[in-house]
Amino acid sequence: MSIEIYVFSDQQLTTIDDWQQAIDRRGAPLRLSADRPFAELSGGLPAVLRDRPTAFECDHFDAGEIMDETDYVVFDHRWRYVLAFRWGADLVAGEAAYLAAAAYAAATGGCILDGQEGALISPERATDIAAELERIGPMIEEAVRRAVESFGRP
Repeated sequence: MSIEIYVFSDQQLTTIDDWQQAIDRRGAPLRLSADRPFAELSGGLPAVLRDRPTAFECDHFDAGEIMDETDYVVFDHRWRYVLAFRWGADLVAGEAAYLAAAAYAAATGGCILDGQEGALISPERATDIAAELERIGPMIEEAVRRAVESFGRP
């Protein structure tokens, strides 16, 4: 199962460096890979969260199409751009995606559509979700470790 969030905005950052500066301004311990130009983002975007390598998918989609397909929220206007974030069960990737989305939304004056919450959320709420993922991550990793020890590997 994939989790998705979208940042809607009327302006775009033009480079990964601009995005990284926005992340740094928010004090997030996240470093994005600048191996590809921002305009060419499609698929996995490598990152380092604290000292831990991770990645999440990041794509430019058509904002109008996403808005038209989303019937559970009301947008206040037709946004020009959308940047999509997607990841699987990796909590570190999820935390990184929320932090990256929060910084991008704050820098562009945009909003975040959170598919899990089924709502538009603020950059501050996205940062709170990232903090919650950081908090529960070790507990989940420990539970998985114990389950593997108890039941063995398949």
